[in-house]
Amino acid sequence: MLTLFNAFKPVTMDDPSYLQHAQRFASQPLDPYGGEMFLYQTWGPALHNNAPPVSIYWLALGRRLLGESEFAWKLWLLPWALVLGLALRSLLARWAPGLERPVVWMTLLSPAVLPGFDFMLDIPALALIVAAVAVAAHAFERGSVAGALAAGLVAGLAMQTKYTGVTAPAAILVLGVVLRRPGLALLACGAACVVVVGTEALLYERYGDSPLLYYIGRRTRGASGDPRLALLMPLIRTGGLLGAALVPLGLVALGASLRTMLLTAAGIATAVLAFAFLPGGMVARLDGISGGRFLNFENLTLGLVVAVTIVVLVAAGRRAVAKREAVDLVLLSWLAIEIVGYFAVSTAPAARRVFGALTVTTLFVARAASIHLKRAPARRPLAWLAAALGVCAGVALWVVDRDDALAQRADVGRVIAVAGGTMASAAGTIWYVGNHFGGFQFYAPRAGLHPAITGRSAMAAGDWLVVPLFVQEKRVQIDRGALEPVTTLAPVFGLPITTRHAFQGGDTPIRRPDPTWTAATVYRVVRNGIVVQKDLRPR
Repeated sequence: MLTLFNAFKPVTMDDPSYLQHAQRFASQPLDPYGGEMFLYQTWGPALHNNAPPVSIYWLALGRRLLGESEFAWKLWLLPWALVLGLALRSLLARWAPGLERPVVWMTLLSPAVLPGFDFMLDIPALALIVAAVAVAAHAFERGSVAGALAAGLVAGLAMQTKYTGVTAPAAILVLGVVLRRPGLALLACGAACVVVVGTEALLYERYGDSPLLYYIGRRTRGASGDPRLALLMPLIRTGGLLGAALVPLGLVALGASLRTMLLTAAGIATAVLAFAFLPGGMVARLDGISGGRFLNFENLTLGLVVAVTIVVLVAAGRRAVAKREAVDLVLLSWLAIEIVGYFAVSTAPAARRVFGALTVTTLFVARAASIHLKRAPARRPLAWLAAALGVCAGVALWVVDRDDALAQRADVGRVIAVAGGTMASAAGTIWYVGNHFGGFQFYAPRAGLHPAITGRSAMAAGDWLVVPLFVQEKRVQIDRGALEPVTTLAPVFGLPITTRHAFQGGDTPIRRPDPTWTAATVYRVVRNGIVVQKDLRPR
């Protein structure tokens, strides 16, 4: 089900980057990081794309076997959904027995995972992190050396899927200490290190650098990443909103009545709908209260949802740890590891940065609900109701995210219409400033548009140049003297809220569209020459 939902969502956000890299892997499997690719508006070494090899090789294999079919590539991602679902089921059977089915459904179709499952690396990495912990828990309970080595291998693969996978060996180490299997835990961590160090060493030997070392270097030089404190409020806002889907299950854990569950869910839905549909004049009046600092529109709608989520989940968590069992210490430590990893590894706020913390929180709340339902088995159907409410929230956010992806794909056709209606009737070549993310970057070349390679692409008078969504002149310099502005296209959304500049790259997963946003700016070239140059000014 998760895979099918994803298959009907167009390519978006960072997907083009990884699909471009997968094409390189497919054509040159023994030279995966050689050559150049579009990175941050200019062409640069492919090694500098933050794309560890595991998930990219899987995508590349799909391209080789299935051909150039976007829909087929989406279906090819099914194993990641299966791994995540089976790993969650294993941990729930161990730590929250009786709730495996509803909680797996609720998690896979949650507001975090469902919109976040695409060609990006986050869900595959999450699947392997959870799988590594599940395999380790099984191995430590049985004292299995082979199982510990397998857990370490999976943890190493998680880190070579995305470097946020570093939380996997840390969680395994804590699990081993708590279960009094420190030797097996160290063995597992050693195996993970062998996978990571061995892979990065091979790449360093081949290219004189490695993706991990380049990534660490950028962070060290301050070229990537917000100040740590700037990530705190996005963690609270994003985690609180996406975690609202867990509130009904938290209320089950607290022994709340059916009436309370339904009223709370209705209140959360009302707050989100008010955020989406309240008229602009009323929004302005609310923002004017107390200078817009506290009693503003967003805090009175989404902020209330965040507050309710935190109160309910903290209360449910306290109920879970009342017996102070070993598993509670494991989950608390794992959650702390994911939060520390969020601050240590994240380069900017985004929903995908909190996937790990939300998954552990789900296990925690499920454990609390499982403990309660053992004492009150007649209330077990409420767990399914909680799961259904969580799935509704996930599907709703997926609809919003799909609307944004559809708008990005439609922008290509709108640009062609400005240039003449069809590619055949367009007077002159249509160029666009290249980047490595955004749906426009994937669909434009398939529609016949040409990327303007910085310092290389010579344009002729009568051609067109498009500066699409997400492209700002940070690493390129455009010769405005060779261009005549034609039009600026505003984004066209089908819904009053969007995930643009929000779910995949903002401090809250949804927002109202900004009237200043542009989908694309279209120019007519009036002078022959190279119009798009690299920006060599010091930054």
